[in-house]
Amino acid sequence: MSAYRWKSFDVNEDRPSKPRRYGVTEMRSPHYTLFNHNVLQDIFESMGDCVDGLKFCGGSDSLMSKAFIKQVIDTAHQHDVYVSTGDWAEHMIHHKGPSGFKDYVEVCS
Repeated sequence: MSAYRWKSFDVNEDRPSKPRRYGVTEMRSPHYTLFNHNVLQDIFESMGDCVDGLKFCGGSDSLMSKAFIKQVIDTAHQHDVYVSTGDWAEHMIHHKGPSGFKDYVEVCS
């Protein structure tokens, strides 16, 4: 049996269709530099079937404009890619408390 539950590395074998419960591939957003919308669109158009999630890392989304974040999230969702804030929620709870986290979620909604 393969160490990877979803792949034995046979030529004709592939991962399950989206949404997957295993064999999930998650992309991370850049930490200190921003990619433009066209780069993300190109990635999703060329490899979108292989990408399950997009994670904003290290609070990088706090540096982006709301309009840009919405554009990134909408593009991801158009390609059946979920979006995650990574550990930013835990950071908000730790540093701002439950009310700070609640405010953050309300802004994101």
